[in-house]
Amino acid sequence: MELIAQDVDWTQVRRKIISELSSLRLNGTDADWIILVFAIAHEKSGIDPQLERLSAPEDLRTKIENDFERSGFGVKNALHRLSDEAFSSCLHVVKNHLLIINRDGVRDFTIFMINHILSSSHGVTTSYSRISSFLVAGIAENLRCSSIIDLQPITAQVAIDSIIKYYHLIRDDRSGEAELRRLKLEMHNKDYTEFGFDGVPDYPAQNPVYILDLNRRDVGASSGIKVPKLTPLEEFLDMDVSGEIIVITPQFRTKSHKYALRVLNLLAQRYPINTVINFSTPTAKSFSYGTLIVASSDSRRGKGELLEIDVTRNNPATKGLSYLDTVNLASSIHGIWTEPDTSYNRTLPTVQRIINAQFSDGYIDIPSLCRVMPRKTLGIFQDNEFMGMGNHDKDGGYQSSLLINSAPILESLTESQVNKCLYVIGNNGAGKSFLLCDLVHQLAERGMECAALSVSRADRFPKATGGLERYYALIGESQSLAKRSSASTKSLISLLETPYRFNIFAKILVELGFNQEVYLIRKGKAQKQGEDGNGIISLSLTPPHDQEAIELAKQLDPSAYEIGIVPRQERELHFNNYDIIIPFSNLSSGERNILQLITLLVSTASHNATHFIDEPEISLHVRWQQILPKAFSILAEEFDMSLVVATHSPVMIANATDSNCFCYNVNEGVLELIDLEDRHSVETILLQGFHTYTPHNREVHEKCARLVSDVIERVNTNAGGAKEFGKSAIEDLSTISEIINRTATHDNGAQKQGDLDLIHKAMTAISTVIQAGQQ
Repeated sequence: MELIAQDVDWTQVRRKIISELSSLRLNGTDADWIILVFAIAHEKSGIDPQLERLSAPEDLRTKIENDFERSGFGVKNALHRLSDEAFSSCLHVVKNHLLIINRDGVRDFTIFMINHILSSSHGVTTSYSRISSFLVAGIAENLRCSSIIDLQPITAQVAIDSIIKYYHLIRDDRSGEAELRRLKLEMHNKDYTEFGFDGVPDYPAQNPVYILDLNRRDVGASSGIKVPKLTPLEEFLDMDVSGEIIVITPQFRTKSHKYALRVLNLLAQRYPINTVINFSTPTAKSFSYGTLIVASSDSRRGKGELLEIDVTRNNPATKGLSYLDTVNLASSIHGIWTEPDTSYNRTLPTVQRIINAQFSDGYIDIPSLCRVMPRKTLGIFQDNEFMGMGNHDKDGGYQSSLLINSAPILESLTESQVNKCLYVIGNNGAGKSFLLCDLVHQLAERGMECAALSVSRADRFPKATGGLERYYALIGESQSLAKRSSASTKSLISLLETPYRFNIFAKILVELGFNQEVYLIRKGKAQKQGEDGNGIISLSLTPPHDQEAIELAKQLDPSAYEIGIVPRQERELHFNNYDIIIPFSNLSSGERNILQLITLLVSTASHNATHFIDEPEISLHVRWQQILPKAFSILAEEFDMSLVVATHSPVMIANATDSNCFCYNVNEGVLELIDLEDRHSVETILLQGFHTYTPHNREVHEKCARLVSDVIERVNTNAGGAKEFGKSAIEDLSTISEIINRTATHDNGAQKQGDLDLIHKAMTAISTVIQAGQQ
């Protein structure tokens, strides 16, 4: 079975081949060249039948060497040094590995080997070349340049990553490397031109960006030199060219920026500095640091300001992002700052969420991530001027997640923490847990009382330590069953101290459908209700409450007792006098969760405070999910408090209909308020909140009708804004169509096709109405 190209880790393929060639005692460089040559030969074999027919090693060797010579490709001496037997062995090993990979995969592996050989010869990793080129390409496109002049190309990857049409690179006379770059560019069908370094000042490139990567060095010649010389930069600056300039400093394993500062100050003597980006790339065991500097011969660019961006690996703001995500984020921020009104199509999905969450209204400074400062004119930059050159761990402050913007909920709670239930729904990975943690820190920093209820092992709430503990409490126990039972018992006994709290607790349990009584059972006692009451205390949930039982319960040792209930199914099976009382430890996970949640909430609720709950619906049957929003509303109203609930349950959102309920959908990093009319059905929430289509989904019909009606009304009342509204409506319908096609792949029935046809007709109707309104 063929392996798909993108599923193969080419590094592992190379290592396996190298391992099998170890008996030939080849050095690493020779082995890489041999693998590359045979990979190219293998790819050509599908085009050249003669390669397949030749079996004698000497004939095959002659054919391969002649092919490479005719194409101008430099074959390393390593290939010539192989005996015929070794030649056959190498070819056999490489071919066996490549036979299970499809044709596109062999091409990708060949390009990987080219990148590996070129990167290794200059002392950088293949990952460095990929990551830095992706960053450079994004910056170059932001600068709206028409051509790239690559002054010291390593792998020429920027030509592949960039959409800029014209790519020019400085001719390289190093043995074999120039041919490798040419081969790579030709395999990507990329046009290019080459010329000598001395020709840079007079080269007729239109609106160029000059790229100088100072990581390029001869590893063999400079094995004793840890820091590359600045000669290439000095020679380039002496040319006094006009255009945009991007300089990349060498990568260092420690965060020492002395070299970067030398480059920065040397460059600043000739050109105004517009942007400084600190970034990281992976190494074998850790990661390295580097700096990208953007300068321009046009002093007007940047409006006299300098943008600094720090996406290094130890920056807490970039925690959880891949290396490609970090540099894509850097180039996206640069683009927003440089061209605020321009949209970009090359933004990676995670980065797009950050842009939506943080930069929807344009560029803003974000602590430890990006900031704008006045540009120096021929000034000397100092180490401590740059946040990326400092220590992110100095202040120990909390870094809010970039993936989601908590502003709507934070503003609501800051305005008032009284009588509110705020629900957040969204897919896995949408950032709901990050949101709750951010809000905890943000409220505590403002001196606002809050607490988080831990009722699930999936909870990721922060611990109440350091500066948090004054205004924040982490309540509950989610790990040990024994500890959960003890915590629930303790909470129940504590709320008995206040009749008002016990009344609310009883009201909610009755609302949830529990029996009229709850019990405290000495551990080890699971008895029928009608038997000897020794070790069992019955607490009535309906007035009048048994004060004697309450007083007795208040004296108990919580560690010796546990809560007991008569589950719903037991009441349905037995007469009342034979109800089976089940202790907490023997209850179902759903029953334990709901009891722990309610006892903790009622016992700790306080006026003008906020409680956070993450996924309370875990293990709860649908009926309890329907009722739980009502229970939360009762708590918020009775205690003048707020609750913030993250959930995956459309059932809960559909039933959060009280006047103190506000529901938000997490959509690509943005919290979108769900109107009450859009909460009425599970199908609506699945479509809008989870981007999932279900057959017989009424939301499709209602959405089509509503949008067409709204467009007609706009045309009749506000013709000027109707066109833009109509465009937005068509985009909404197009998104729904994409959701249907993506999530209903196994459903080709009439209902699906009917919904797609209805959307198409609605889009056509909207276009027709808009056009008629403009005539």
